[in-house]
Amino acid sequence: MHSLDEIRKILRDCNQSHLLQFWDQLASEEQVLFLKQLETINFKKANDVFNLAQSYLKEGTQKLDSRMKPVPPDQFESETGVSADMLEAYRKRGLEEIADNHVAVILLAGGQGTRLGVTYPKGTYPLGLPSGKTLFQIHAERIRSVIRLAKESTNKTGRVCWYIMTSQATHHETDKYLKKNNFFGLNKEDVVLFQQGLLPCFTFEGKIILERKDSVALAPDGNGGIYMALKKNKIVQDMTRRGD
Repeated sequence: MHSLDEIRKILRDCNQSHLLQFWDQLASEEQVLFLKQLETINFKKANDVFNLAQSYLKEGTQKLDSRMKPVPPDQFESETGVSADMLEAYRKRGLEEIADNHVAVILLAGGQGTRLGVTYPKGTYPLGLPSGKTLFQIHAERIRSVIRLAKESTNKTGRVCWYIMTSQATHHETDKYLKKNNFFGLNKEDVVLFQQGLLPCFTFEGKIILERKDSVALAPDGNGGIYMALKKNKIVQDMTRRGD
């Protein structure tokens, strides 16, 4: 664990010394907890992410758009552009991969349903269907469906692992909801929850924001954070193990 002096130096080097402006007003227990939080934050990386985002904003949308090019035609196919035989070949190959445990599903579920007018994970929100099904239930049933189709086609029972990336705000409720509903018929060993990372909140001037005198304001690092979360939570290793 870093000492206070070490944290002060890190903050000073990253131009974030203001985070300790209320240090002397904190009780000893608050100081200990605050120090633990500060130690978990890579301030240099956070600054780099902020500066990179600012540089993209300064580039302007038009310049970014000029760098975008269509995907070459030989790099993709569409359902309407291939023969029925080719579609069937793709379908058969997909079912074989499922039967051989080579397919997984990743669901990004870190968002709360604030735009839906609720405070719980949007995956648990009933969609207004006569069945009362939620997004999580629909996804689970689709996974069960492709496993069944693969077995009918290959006579082998494959396993599709469902990886769900949550956030600090949704992890507990998502875990509780899935357990309460017995993972909607999926094997519980094949439902893996992992949390996306958090980044400090910045002002437009590049200063990290305090949520309280003894706490840095943090927010989920967005959908792009999935790659770091996969690495940090050893999800790729888990995929490799399951696909062997």
